[in-house]
Amino acid sequence: MSKKLFIVSGATATGKSRLAQALAFISSAHIISVDSMKLYRGMDIGTDKPSPEIRKKIPHHLIDVAEPTETYNVARYVEEASAVIERLMSEKVSFLLEGGTPLFIKALVEGLFEGVPADLTLRRRLYEEAGRSGTASLHKRLEEVDPISAQRIHSNDLKRIVRALEVYETVGCPISLLQRQFGKTRRDYFLLVLWRDRGELRERIHTRIRQMLDNGFVEEVRNLVIGRGGLGSTAVQAAGYAEVKAYLDGGLDFVQMVRRIEKRHWQLARRQMVWLKRFPNVCHICLKGDPDYESLAKELFSLYAGGTSLLFS
Repeated sequence: MSKKLFIVSGATATGKSRLAQALAFISSAHIISVDSMKLYRGMDIGTDKPSPEIRKKIPHHLIDVAEPTETYNVARYVEEASAVIERLMSEKVSFLLEGGTPLFIKALVEGLFEGVPADLTLRRRLYEEAGRSGTASLHKRLEEVDPISAQRIHSNDLKRIVRALEVYETVGCPISLLQRQFGKTRRDYFLLVLWRDRGELRERIHTRIRQMLDNGFVEEVRNLVIGRGGLGSTAVQAAGYAEVKAYLDGGLDFVQMVRRIEKRHWQLARRQMVWLKRFPNVCHICLKGDPDYESLAKELFSLYAGGTSLLFS
């Protein structure tokens, strides 16, 4: 019988990576990343990748698998993650999944919605309309034609709003009705979600961004733009990268850049929290301060590892 996937997730800066590493260390497990931006090479500081030292101690998968100029979508992730999962299971190697991209988690455990083909002309028109009238106007239109999707999609999430409207205008049917197959559990899993008090989470985000800047985030973006041919349409969506590029291009001063990076990270955290509330089979844990991750990992392992990918006997 196939084991349940053991997954650790949470909003950015909640401490999920440290807990996952502690769990992996005590169980001699590998970690499969579930992060849509850590998979890009050269995007290390801004995505808070595990250090080379940690990756020597704990094998990681699906980190540094694509160039920043590549387009990497959820279908490719599911294909590559599934291959790693099947290989590790066949070899009876313990592993867990860790990351903050709920869409990747959802697609991995529920399967992919076979979407309507892209209409690039229509998509371009919708983006141009958003540029003229604002994202809120498109979200309001989505509320009229597909209220279910409008409720699920944040009013600032232009990419998903455009896609939902694109599907509706292409086939005359709401995307929410077409996604029936995207909601049936196809892999058993146990999901551990970390939470923080919102005030504390804001402070942790602020501290992380300061550390990123002190560690050379601006230079990292400069090297990506100059040395790796720039950032593709997917990689540039990583929180903070477009803002640093705007600073380097002279469009923002340093203070403006920092404020916008903090805003982007908080928007990301809010979207993650909304998504993660929807999953069943979840153990929610609220952390405070800097806990003893090793002790917490040992307790969680004793309670929940049985029957999951974290424990092969």
